[in-house]
Amino acid sequence: MATIPLQLAQRRLDTGTVASYPNGSPVGAAMQGFGDELSAGASGFRKHTHQLQASPA
Repeated sequence: MATIPLQLAQRRLDTGTVASYPNGSPVGAAMQGFGDELSAGASGFRKHTHQLQASPA
């Protein structure tokens, strides 16, 4: 299974270096939605990992 280095896993979506789409653009909305979903998935994974580490083996 592939692992994501902690330094990368804790970063938020960097929008400063990507193409800028006009407000109301379907592409911009899709990218924002994708970033939100990715962040939510990472947050859930982090929570699950902390729960596993906290529970006695």
